[in-house]
Amino acid sequence: METKPYGALRGLIEVSVEFPLALQNWVFGMTSDNREIEHAALKAFEAWTNFANQSLERVFESERFAGLMVGSVRNWVQLQRVARDFIESLAPAGPNGKPAEPDAELAELRASVVRLRQEVRGITARLNVAKAGVHPNGIKAA
Repeated sequence: METKPYGALRGLIEVSVEFPLALQNWVFGMTSDNREIEHAALKAFEAWTNFANQSLERVFESERFAGLMVGSVRNWVQLQRVARDFIESLAPAGPNGKPAEPDAELAELRASVVRLRQEVRGITARLNVAKAGVHPNGIKAA
């Protein structure tokens, strides 16, 4: 397959004419060789693939697409928070009107989450220090 110097859309339009003509010639007996159809089919597949790749590359390069993805993730997170708050509001209340105390397993899980957050903060701080080129004893690298 040779690569042509023009756009993917033009290549797709070109093969959309070539493939039906090759198929028509074969059906009506104008050629007894299947190679022309195979070549046209492969060329059509390549043109379609190139067109799809270029289209997706342009979509992913678009700032609007990136904004849309960030916005949708942000909205999803907000919906998760609203759902969690709603579910927590349905929990049976204790004698003082506040939600009942969590059981031991839930308290243990919360404590492990707090420890993990602290560990991540420590690792992040060390990584930031390493990126800045500062030695742990406060001497900046040359």
